[in-house]
Amino acid sequence: MTSKYLFILGRNPELSRQEILSYLKSREIQKKIISEQENLLLIEAEINPSEMISSLGGTIAIGRVLVSGGDEEILSYIEKNPIYYGEENKFQYSILNFAENPEIEEAIKENFRKEKLKSIRKNPELTPEKLSGLVNYFFFSGNFGVIQSVYDTCEAEKKDMEKPIRRSELAISPRLARILINLSQVKENETLLDPFCGIGVIMQEALLSGINVIGIDINRKACENAKRNLLWIQNKYKTRAKWKIINKDSARVILKNIDGIACEPNLGILLKSSPNQEKAREMIKKFENTIIFILTNLRHYLKQGGKIAFTSPLILTGNGRVSCNINKILDKLELNLVSRFREERKGQVIGREIFVLEKH
Repeated sequence: MTSKYLFILGRNPELSRQEILSYLKSREIQKKIISEQENLLLIEAEINPSEMISSLGGTIAIGRVLVSGGDEEILSYIEKNPIYYGEENKFQYSILNFAENPEIEEAIKENFRKEKLKSIRKNPELTPEKLSGLVNYFFFSGNFGVIQSVYDTCEAEKKDMEKPIRRSELAISPRLARILINLSQVKENETLLDPFCGIGVIMQEALLSGINVIGIDINRKACENAKRNLLWIQNKYKTRAKWKIINKDSARVILKNIDGIACEPNLGILLKSSPNQEKAREMIKKFENTIIFILTNLRHYLKQGGKIAFTSPLILTGNGRVSCNINKILDKLELNLVSRFREERKGQVIGREIFVLEKH
């Protein structure tokens, strides 16, 4: 039976929204978009919130709608039904009142008084750290409900910090790794390829989602380090998905069929200050040629309709940012562009542009 769920999106709402839709599509989960605004997405679907949020990288929290309708109907529901499902009589809560209706807030307080609950209201920021540990209610677009799952930043950080090999300046973040995996639309028991695997961050996140994964890197030391990290993940989290690391040039490797590709290629040399336009375009051209060279080989092993999700450099210069010429790549490889997103921070010299391509 389907229910309505509210997704609170992360710092890049457009990217987060597409990740959610890609996740649902890959698993053939039927959905209906009910309402949306900048950082909120309300859908009707049949999902497991705790399972889903652990596989997403760009979602802060997922809540289930308890009642939909006009203000009077929602107020009546709160008045007549228990809305607190915890075991402790004393707790802290928040009201994410996106419709700014003070009557909803008063009705919740009255509900707690009737139930003789000892509650303290908080007004947290919309971050996983602030929402965790609270009972969070929401009111949005004629829907009232409770947050069921919040992204566990502590567990994500612990997993990242405890793995045997870390490479903080060069390695992709686990958050972005999960986003790329979901954009590739590869799901449990299928096979994902990372042709620039480095120390294996994307591979690790794939294993935790039950996805079989192949990693390729031309650097022998990187392959050794990736193997150490994957063995650690496998032992600590008891993963059952299969993995393989190949120490070769991705442009010349021979593979069996794969379901999708997710990767962060080398984005170029680390820069502390903005280069001029000529230097930036030189870096971008080198990146484009590498991608074309690699994917010319790998596209042969990608299934029809398979997705390629990858990052590319977005270089800040004195005259704005210089980005990849995706049309050049599409023309050379005969691929379709599915979507593109910018992932950057103010003042960051090397940002990212994320592309999703499809084999037609």
